[in-house]
Amino acid sequence: MSHPISNTTHYPFLRQNPWFSGLPSGLQNGLIAASETCRLRDGDMLFSQGDALPEDGGVFFAVLDGNLKFSNLREDGREAILAVLEPGNWFGEITA
Repeated sequence: MSHPISNTTHYPFLRQNPWFSGLPSGLQNGLIAASETCRLRDGDMLFSQGDALPEDGGVFFAVLDGNLKFSNLREDGREAILAVLEPGNWFGEITA
């Protein structure tokens, strides 16, 4: 379930991230205004390989709490863990 992100709740946490805090304040505020929170339970998938990007051309995620595992299935059907992201990590993709 997604909810608008809160300036007062998440902004102080996001400011601790060197990448985010290095952005001009107007851009920081714009990212916050365009953001939503999404709460996942253990085992939930945020997205799957091959999912289409939003029509506006990009998406970025910040891990606020817990860990997020990136993995894929190998040819033999076993899971290969590619990375585990902790709070404060960012990832995303944009198109030109």
